[in-house]
Amino acid sequence: MRTVVEQLGSNQFDTLDQLVQASTKGDPLFEAVEILLKGPEISLLGYGQPAYCDKDGHHRKQARLRWWNEEATTLRAIAEMGGDFRTDDGDSYPPLPDVEVPVGDRSFVYTGKVPVVYGHYWRRGTPRYLLDWTAHTACVDFSAVVKGGRLIAYRWSGEQEVWPESYWPNTKGTVGQVT
Repeated sequence: MRTVVEQLGSNQFDTLDQLVQASTKGDPLFEAVEILLKGPEISLLGYGQPAYCDKDGHHRKQARLRWWNEEATTLRAIAEMGGDFRTDDGDSYPPLPDVEVPVGDRSFVYTGKVPVVYGHYWRRGTPRYLLDWTAHTACVDFSAVVKGGRLIAYRWSGEQEVWPESYWPNTKGTVGQVT
């Protein structure tokens, strides 16, 4: 967010030139907006892991971070690699190792106390603790339109921490803890 404010002079776009800047690959504003909209990424190659092909067949060398999980300290816990990914050879992508990720690569992890509701993560099933929600974050993207998932919402009533029972449709009793 700091880069956005530095580039724009505020936290909002005011000119067409700023929108062009935010749409130009390589521009610092573009990179900042990409992170804000899609989430930060971590290099898999930097941890000795192979590249992968995503759901659309695009070659990827990085995985998105579970920026909402402040308890995650290993590559397996922090890298968002759910799905049926394949290596470049077409093999199933191997499980990530439980190798410790240095603090510098975890600098995007949200430690704030203001609740954040987010999407863009193509979830399925029922919201699960640390994977889909934490005390201060709640994912509401459960692939309702494209992947046959369900429409999920979070009803915020001013609470300072996320209440799993505030997911809608009400998932009380089914919102799971990670085991």
